[in-house]
Amino acid sequence: MQCMEKILGVIAEFNPLHLGHEYFLKEAKRQTGASHIVALMSGDFVQRGEPAITDMHIRAEMALNHGADLVLELPAQWAAASAETFALGSVGLLSALGAVDMLAFGSEEGNLSELNYIAGILSEEPDEYKQVLKNLLSTGKSYPAARAAALSHYALSRGRKDEEAQFIKELISKSNNILAIEYLKALKKLSSPIKPFTLKREGSPYDSTDLNDSFPSALSIRAVFSAPMKKAAIQGNLDNTAPAHSPFCENASSTLASIGKALPSTVLKSLSSACDNYFPIVPDDFSALLRYRLTVADGDSLNKVQGMTPHLAKRILKKRWNYTCFTAFSEDLKSKDSTLSAVKRSLLHLILGFQGDAIPETPPYARILGFKASTAPPLLKRIKKAASIPLISRAAAAKDILDPVSLALYEDSLRSALIYEGVSAGKFNRVFRHEYQRPIVIVP
Repeated sequence: MQCMEKILGVIAEFNPLHLGHEYFLKEAKRQTGASHIVALMSGDFVQRGEPAITDMHIRAEMALNHGADLVLELPAQWAAASAETFALGSVGLLSALGAVDMLAFGSEEGNLSELNYIAGILSEEPDEYKQVLKNLLSTGKSYPAARAAALSHYALSRGRKDEEAQFIKELISKSNNILAIEYLKALKKLSSPIKPFTLKREGSPYDSTDLNDSFPSALSIRAVFSAPMKKAAIQGNLDNTAPAHSPFCENASSTLASIGKALPSTVLKSLSSACDNYFPIVPDDFSALLRYRLTVADGDSLNKVQGMTPHLAKRILKKRWNYTCFTAFSEDLKSKDSTLSAVKRSLLHLILGFQGDAIPETPPYARILGFKASTAPPLLKRIKKAASIPLISRAAAAKDILDPVSLALYEDSLRSALIYEGVSAGKFNRVFRHEYQRPIVIVP
């Protein structure tokens, strides 16, 4: 049995797991000297406000085959939330396990010192920084641009050189850095004993669609499925038909063959097997559900949706009769005040029935999605002994171990998984599987 020395936590979507993820897990474990990896993974919906390309059980198996010893689910209310809520919920859950020593995350520069410097300013919010930010926002600048400029100004006022201040301004504009800073803020806010570690992102930027890089982005992999699937998905909704060998799978199989070098061989095999029944799921597969929600919505109900702003609610009501599909409507709604990701999250919350913003800072439970039989037993034993939140190993058992408030949150997240499964089962004309029927994923 492997000796437990240092437990490394990672927060990921694995949507899907690709060569960059494989490299990150291997290299982070090597550089930190960790004995085990706990992967906290988004469930069936992700932070951009979209469904995952395949379900959480399949993606958990991918993670276990490529470095993780234990995979836990980040509940949907936190997984499909703003970067700040996503990070705070994730760090809080890992901290509550009482067994995670380090948190590893990627960043564009791999510069933990500068990321920590920015996180400190954003956590403390000095008066000078807040005033500059307020002034810049009043000129019409977007919040991200105003924040970057205010941080740069504050750094200069505290003796940083011009080039250092410019570097900070550029650093805060990059996606992985932004999330890394939110993780660091969360560690500070929660006074977590977990130590941060960052690894420089290798390969394509997160928003690149270039599949020719040695480490292509998950976005580039997903993008090749969305375009050919869109027409077929819409046609399937109109015809209400699903042939025995559906066009979804024909397109997915040929596309998988064309991007095989971008994925680890086991992931390619897993997705190839799943494409007859469970893969790929794309945002526009939820178009019919969203159309229904928009049709019956009114101002009061929209303003109760988690993350919804009054401005966005008004735009939705104004534009809903021009609706065609999830992605097109999201693009039509984005504005200076509402980024595309924020719009998609609000629309997704409308679909899932998430109301109000009064969720706890951190999830009050941890659900096991899967573990590695050869390495996880001592890790699970340590967590069960040290955790300050319940550990759910069987979906149906939650009602016996959670208090009423926690159970309500759990059931909301569980319902989101059932909605995802309903869309998937309908798309591929297969039998619906309830989460109660899904066993923990166990790999050797």
